[in-house]
Amino acid sequence: MSDKVYPEDYLDGPVRVHSLDRKGSLAVRATQSSTQNYASVASFNSSIAGEAGKEVIETWVIRILHLDTLFIALAFNAVLVYLVVQLSGESGLVIGFGRSIFKYASPVLMQVYMKLCHERMTNALNDGMAHYIGYLISKKKGYSIAAAGFIQSDLFKKISFAARLSFRSPCRKMLYQLSWVWMGHMAIVILTVFASVGMHTEDLRSRVGTRSCLIYTENGSPTDRGFPTLQVEMGVAEYVFGTSLGLLSSEQAIPYSTHVLPPQLIDTLTDGTEIVGNGFLTDIKSDCVCSTTSSAADLVVAGASNSIVQSLITQINSLQGDAGLATSISQDLQTGNITVLTVMTKSGVCAGTNSSSPALPVCKVLISNHLNARVTAKYMTDGTPASVAINSVTIDEVHEAANMSWVLASLQNALGGDISAVRMPKSYPGAMNPMLWWATSNMQSINAAYLNSGLETTFAMILRVGMIRTLNTEAHLCPQTLIEQNAIIISLHETQAAITWVFVSSLMILWVFALILSLPFMFSQHPIKPAIRFVKDPIYFRIMIAPVLESGLIKGGFQPLMDSADMWPRMDIVLRLGESLATKDDPEQGQIVLGKPKIVTNLTKGKLYC
Repeated sequence: MSDKVYPEDYLDGPVRVHSLDRKGSLAVRATQSSTQNYASVASFNSSIAGEAGKEVIETWVIRILHLDTLFIALAFNAVLVYLVVQLSGESGLVIGFGRSIFKYASPVLMQVYMKLCHERMTNALNDGMAHYIGYLISKKKGYSIAAAGFIQSDLFKKISFAARLSFRSPCRKMLYQLSWVWMGHMAIVILTVFASVGMHTEDLRSRVGTRSCLIYTENGSPTDRGFPTLQVEMGVAEYVFGTSLGLLSSEQAIPYSTHVLPPQLIDTLTDGTEIVGNGFLTDIKSDCVCSTTSSAADLVVAGASNSIVQSLITQINSLQGDAGLATSISQDLQTGNITVLTVMTKSGVCAGTNSSSPALPVCKVLISNHLNARVTAKYMTDGTPASVAINSVTIDEVHEAANMSWVLASLQNALGGDISAVRMPKSYPGAMNPMLWWATSNMQSINAAYLNSGLETTFAMILRVGMIRTLNTEAHLCPQTLIEQNAIIISLHETQAAITWVFVSSLMILWVFALILSLPFMFSQHPIKPAIRFVKDPIYFRIMIAPVLESGLIKGGFQPLMDSADMWPRMDIVLRLGESLATKDDPEQGQIVLGKPKIVTNLTKGKLYC
């Protein structure tokens, strides 16, 4: 390859440029012996050397293109703003592809994108600071070149960079202030974790015709159709999904349970069929304590009233030591709320050694807040009529309050009166009755930790039986919905949406700050891109600093200084980067130098520099 000679661009003495090596680098060796201390700078990238003798032109277009990191950061932030607006809206963000991916990975994808936005802003903020420091170094008075170390330092080293400089440093105050900005920028990245955990996904449903259904109503007066019974419910309880009963505290971290009565499908269906219709919501809250014994006095202490305690003991005795529930129903005439005092027999949950008068759990089950609602019921089947069952219910809309007298009648019909006893025999040897499984951890014995939530589920099934046999029914055509197989709705909870807005707002404030820092570069009357490059590019910085080291302005040889821990504090001197006064009067060619401000002048647009 032929030799190619460049002007004396970076070193003071004459240089000899040899041929390109295999890696495309230029081997530059200074002929002066005084350059031996910084000979390591002699190998640098050909792209840097190739710019020697290049015309310096900084038009508006070139300067705008030089702000590419700011525009990229703005684009990323704009997309994030759009996502937050859509995700926090009532309808959420509909994604028409990748359903299986977004259903489980949306929190991770959201966090990754927010971190990408943060990274893009890191680049924009670093460039904005570089533009401003480069502008200061190219000014008439010059600036401390140690400020370039702030730009070239790692992310976290920027925070403590100013503390390493002398108190008399001309750039310490500004870099200290910028370090606080940088610290705030690095701190907000933690918000990505809290924002992403609030992602919620749900299936996208579309209306596809109607299906014949029964709607339960409270028109007229309550009646007892006599079916279904609790014995029937016990026979199928092991096949019941908790999601088909409503919102249960035994399956979700909620303080109480809400029973949901959906419309009943009476038409043909396929697995996954969903119908929408009117239904009812009823809250159920259980509170249990253990009596000392099963005597009347101890039952009263545990919560039973004196007026019913003897009748309650009669019902307990009627169970003859079998597992079951002895109940007493009462209603508050002012609030309409219903309390079912329930005593569980042969549960073993209260322990004790008195077998003749064992300790018994006495539970007050409060039933309240009976409301009309619009409900979606999802059905499942394996293709046979006997397998048709409700898989889950979803509350779409909550309407006005319903009539609690129908709930009272439903409980009376299901339990067999105001004071009654219900046997709950085992369905399998060694196992509890399936209606009590939600109160166990192994289906074999009641767990005290699950007693309240499990009993709420039991009463949700009792209430379902009672309402089906008590409420009136009307035939309707219920709208059918179909789950879109390739689409999903993603939404963001209110708290996490607020956190995300704080994150986005912080990024936009930092973006405006970075833009303000870049304004001196945009409106500079003289070219300052070489100064910005000097601040940002470590290789170009070393090339330009080599003659300064030789001149003695900075003590120490090139390599010892570059390897020392106090490199930047020792470079805390005011210099200026611009055109050498020696070439100022040359209208065609000039030389870019780094030196004392009094021997350096402004660069000139359109001039050829080396």
